[in-house]
Amino acid sequence: MKSTAKRRSERLQCKSKLALAKKECTKNVDISVNDENNSSFKQGNSKSTENTAKKFKKQKTRKRKVSISSDDTVDSNISEDEWEEVDFAEPTNYEAHCDGTVEVTIRGAKPIETEESKWAKFIRQQVNRKIRERQINCHKMHLLCYIAHLRIWTRALIQHETLTSLCLSLIPEGYITAAKHEFDVAIAERFMKWFRSAFQFTEKKFISKNGLCNSQIKRLEDLIGERAYEDDKDLASLLFLCLLSLKQCTRLCLSCQPITQKLTMNMLRSEHTETFVKKNIDNNDNSAIWEKKLYEVTKKIKIKADDCSDHSDVKKCQVRKRANIKKLKGNIENNSDQIASTSKKNMASERNYWVEYWDRTNARWICMDPWYGFVDMPESLEANATASMHYVVCIDNSKFYAMNMGMRDVTARYASKFLSAEIRRLRVDSSWWTDTLKIYRSKNRKRERVEDVEMHNELLSKPKPATVAEYKNHPLYVLKKDILKYEAIYPEDQAPIGRIRGIDIYPRSSVFHLDGALNWIKQARMVKAGEKPYKVVKGRTNPRVVSQLRESRSLELFGYWQTEPYVPPKVVNGRIPRNEFGNLYVYKSSMVPEGCVHLRLSGLTAISRQLDIDCVPAVVGWEFHKGGNHPIIEGCVILKKHERILREAWKEFYEKKEIAAKKRQTERALKNWRRLVKGMLTMKKVRAKFLVVNHRSMQVDEKLEKKEDEIAAVDDTALSWPQTIFNFPDSSDSWQLRLTPKEAAAKIVVAIIGLAIGAYAVASVYKPLQMEHKSDLPAIYFVSICRDFRTNWICARVNYCATIKGNMMNVSNKLSTKKTNEDLTDVDDGGGYRDHSPSDSLFKRTFKFYKRHDVVPNFSEVLDLRSSLSSHGVVCSKFEPVVAPSDIISIKLGFRPVSKWTVSTIAHRPGMIMLNDIFEPVSHLQWIKRSLFVYAEPPGFTNVGLKVPKVRNVFKEYGKQLRWSTLGLHYDWATKIYPLEGESLPEELVSLSDVLSQALGIGPMYADAAIINFYSRKSTLAPHVDRSERKLSSPLISLSFGQTAIYLAGGTNLDDPIDAFYIRSGDVLVVYGPQRLIYHAVPRIIQDKQFEDKDQPEEIVKYANENRINITLRQVDEHK
Repeated sequence: MKSTAKRRSERLQCKSKLALAKKECTKNVDISVNDENNSSFKQGNSKSTENTAKKFKKQKTRKRKVSISSDDTVDSNISEDEWEEVDFAEPTNYEAHCDGTVEVTIRGAKPIETEESKWAKFIRQQVNRKIRERQINCHKMHLLCYIAHLRIWTRALIQHETLTSLCLSLIPEGYITAAKHEFDVAIAERFMKWFRSAFQFTEKKFISKNGLCNSQIKRLEDLIGERAYEDDKDLASLLFLCLLSLKQCTRLCLSCQPITQKLTMNMLRSEHTETFVKKNIDNNDNSAIWEKKLYEVTKKIKIKADDCSDHSDVKKCQVRKRANIKKLKGNIENNSDQIASTSKKNMASERNYWVEYWDRTNARWICMDPWYGFVDMPESLEANATASMHYVVCIDNSKFYAMNMGMRDVTARYASKFLSAEIRRLRVDSSWWTDTLKIYRSKNRKRERVEDVEMHNELLSKPKPATVAEYKNHPLYVLKKDILKYEAIYPEDQAPIGRIRGIDIYPRSSVFHLDGALNWIKQARMVKAGEKPYKVVKGRTNPRVVSQLRESRSLELFGYWQTEPYVPPKVVNGRIPRNEFGNLYVYKSSMVPEGCVHLRLSGLTAISRQLDIDCVPAVVGWEFHKGGNHPIIEGCVILKKHERILREAWKEFYEKKEIAAKKRQTERALKNWRRLVKGMLTMKKVRAKFLVVNHRSMQVDEKLEKKEDEIAAVDDTALSWPQTIFNFPDSSDSWQLRLTPKEAAAKIVVAIIGLAIGAYAVASVYKPLQMEHKSDLPAIYFVSICRDFRTNWICARVNYCATIKGNMMNVSNKLSTKKTNEDLTDVDDGGGYRDHSPSDSLFKRTFKFYKRHDVVPNFSEVLDLRSSLSSHGVVCSKFEPVVAPSDIISIKLGFRPVSKWTVSTIAHRPGMIMLNDIFEPVSHLQWIKRSLFVYAEPPGFTNVGLKVPKVRNVFKEYGKQLRWSTLGLHYDWATKIYPLEGESLPEELVSLSDVLSQALGIGPMYADAAIINFYSRKSTLAPHVDRSERKLSSPLISLSFGQTAIYLAGGTNLDDPIDAFYIRSGDVLVVYGPQRLIYHAVPRIIQDKQFEDKDQPEEIVKYANENRINITLRQVDEHK
């Protein structure tokens, strides 16, 4: 009992000591008890604490260590149970008899994560993610550079036939003869021996002028001439050329060594290397190696320097550090040559270029190593190439489809560790790499499939992985435990091909991806009727529901073999089908229901709702944001019969929207300008009223009147405005802010004259017009009167100033002459000279009414001359020609039979005749084609020829810019005059004018000029009168082809009554007599005709469906 009590007391003492040690450890203090000084257990040894703290800091751990020394001797090898059974003679003096050490490790408290540390961690993670993405992109870019290098270099070798000719001249004739019949492995080995003896390594440097292909090819020619090579690339290129000269299908192979995908510690360390170390390193090829070593040594030097406790020790440490750095630098300089020579030898022993050729007999690719002379030994290439071999790209010389030069990855053939996880980690994502090489895939698919089978068999012949970890993501094998949630083995009775540690091994080809029914619909496939799910897994719960109320869900998965192509639902009773959310899945174009069309136009739903047309939003995909999946809705699905209506409505809607947006932008700009100007005026007034010269010098625009003796202020502190103190100007200086009596009187006189002119304008112009047109007086009258008032006011001001100067008459004459010249300027683009017209007239208002595109005008007043119903004096009847054209001429000109012609006239417009649709439907496109490809070419002259002299192929090159063309006597648009001489018109145009004038009985017409106008959808023809011809008694004949135009016919004055009527494709308008000199215009083109002709070029049909062409035949001079 006594011994038991002693042991308990000893345990209590130890526990108290441990508790005390733990308490001191939380304060980052080490407690030590030794034989020499027992009191140090309470006070602590500062030096031991410092050393122990450094030790903990170096280990970077959260654990704390407490070292306790006692006077008693305790065997370190004794177990805990034996220690408990020992009886101590003097338990109270236990500390004095223990000279051993007891170490206790206590886990420190977990640091509390603050908000600042959380944000720091988040930022660090985002930065690291961007760094990793940048490194992967650099890796991909390096691979693309390798591909570009191979393609450019191989193309240069193939295209320069001089190189193959030079190589062929070196090859013995026996090899040339043997290669024509069969170039098997045996012949290839003998050929390789000759090749290695023919070309020798040289230390002579063949330097090219630059890195371009031509310079490199010139260097290669020199190498062939010298029968030498410098590196493995030269040797492989020479062998490639020799095989090309023997007419063999050849490949150039390259083992790529791109930069790594992951940032290593060495890379990170090199980024943070101290600058003073970099400055002490010479620029040589091995600087990076020595820079790393120097960094490590200097780091060790710094750690040793920390041991210095006083100032004298610090100085000694600094001296030692400098000596060590100098010593290391000396070692770098002494060993630089030795390392350079060693690296050169290592580079010489490695090669990354070699060649393959296609063995026709065995139907496989044979590798040839020009560096060591091996043939058909792929395993030897990896041993002598740069480690590690993880990318091997080859390019052939195939000439399928214009030098295709197919490329592919053949790493599986040469890399022994291709299936290992080590190589897979070095390679980029397989999907990106496959898609990249797919662009350069060879067109010889049969040979490619044979090679795939061969490489696959080679991979299968290799032993299986020996550990379970190596099967993870293995390209050939998979363990049953590694099958993912959405994967399954198919068929179900697939037998395992092996076992490892009791786990079945299956081929990777038997693993298939499974999807739910909705995901299969995204791929335009649907689950077959009656199919049972191949696998049922736990589905995702709804994250918007509270976790306590969430219900577990199950998801049924199906395989590809359980699906079939998606069959879209059918339209029932004119209603488009939709899902439970009111949308329609259109992931692919084949998912659109029959009889419907998918319009990808934004805002179509609201427009269709206004027009009461059935319209269903189309879901084309999904995107993840704000913590959930959201559908991507693009356009709508509508019935095909509503497509044209909705397109036109959408176009009109967005034109209005665009006009409104521009209007808002303009109003906003004007508002900002008003605000700016008002602010500047206010600032100017305040400065003029309160600013004194003593405070700040006034700007030039602020000085109303400056005295000669005025001195500008130079105080910089007074330049700031507004001032805190304002001084009112003296009464003596107040007049300088006002006008002089002379200027004031001049302004008063001008204001009185302006008022008088304005009163006269209102009394003589506005009131009579108001009485005459009470209901039709638009707002433009007010604008016109204001403009006239402003002009008159300016004229009055000029006249007044001229009176003061004494030359009022001269200025008035000049002003009136200039005004008259401006008024007579013709802005007509229709070919006729016209007098000046007021800015507002009945013709102009009508023209602007039909010209508007922002609002569709009312076309109810437009006459249809083809209608048999008489309205507004229109008479449409069967045409009875005075002189009927012959059948030969009718066929040549494309006329319909004369018996089918109809003629329309307007009772109150004698001299205007409309021949309705007198051309055959086929000839419409023929005339359009002739106008674009014949009449727009020389000797015809076009608007394009004004900017591009000697232009050819006008329609193909400048089709959208083509506006007019002239034939015969070319009309001068600047002077409005026809020349006296010119080319003759095409024969068909002269014949057409003569035939129509005789058929109408209006006398003979000899056309010698023609103007062809090309109208786009928004083109117009301004009001004008055709009066430039020297013989005005001859008629004008206009042919119309393409889309419909609205034609306005007025009178000899712009305020005469106007008739508007349609001119359609195939119509001919003839004007003569009283209607020859009337105002006319074309304000609008209406697209209402659809041409279809497979015999005509597609661009002609497209042009006819969007544009209009008008051919006007004229007789300029009298002909005998």
